[in-house]
Amino acid sequence: MTGPRKAVLTALHSTEAHLTAEQVFDQARLTLPDISKATVYNTLTELVQMGELDELVVSRGPRLF
Repeated sequence: MTGPRKAVLTALHSTEAHLTAEQVFDQARLTLPDISKATVYNTLTELVQMGELDELVVSRGPRLF
């Protein structure tokens, strides 16, 4: 597992609430300060495609993970 993927997973497990990609990015930066938004978005997309993460689409709101 790569450092960025671990940082994203740590961010996702940091709370019981659903997070936006921006919130995941903010949390991941606490673990890996040099992580980019593109890496977070790409990692979230990969995790959804692999079936490891669910993506919630709420009308008129940001997607939640």
